[in-house]
Amino acid sequence: TLTQLSAPQFRQLFASPVAVQRLLAQALTWVQDTGAHGLHLDVEVYEPLPAKTLANYQHFVRQLAARLHALPQPRQLSAFVPIGGEAPLYTPATLALLDGVVLQGYDAHWADSAQAGPVAPLAGTERVTWQAALHQADRWGLPRLRVRMSFPLYGYEWPVRQPAARAATRGQGSTMSFAPLPP
Repeated sequence: TLTQLSAPQFRQLFASPVAVQRLLAQALTWVQDTGAHGLHLDVEVYEPLPAKTLANYQHFVRQLAARLHALPQPRQLSAFVPIGGEAPLYTPATLALLDGVVLQGYDAHWADSAQAGPVAPLAGTERVTWQAALHQADRWGLPRLRVRMSFPLYGYEWPVRQPAARAATRGQGSTMSFAPLPP
């Protein structure tokens, strides 16, 4: 997995053609040296990006897919695709190059949300729901067999202003998990 969760670092990396080519070479080396069956992109940027930086990232994805698929033992490329963000990292054309897409059907509410609510609603008015994620995949033309839905194994408990569903919060929520977490 190649992970990039910082918008400033993303902008810096994909503004530099030299850095992008270095990352491409390094990614191919990692896959071949480890014998991995593929590579997964976990790139999460939720804010608007400069058009050139976004175009450079999409070019990187096209090059990476082509080179992974052309190896003597072809490798797969998959990506985690956030739903509801402001930065459309992928186009239908770049998504078509991926062997698998993992849709993020969660983060409708988060630790510092102004309103309490479900992290991963199936449907509803939130920008992020499983139903919205699946509709987005359909709009992109993704075959259902290539789509995976991710879900959280956690939630939040917030101090709220009143004991009602979706009440305004009075502070940051505490993470609650399905199993104990290490300190």
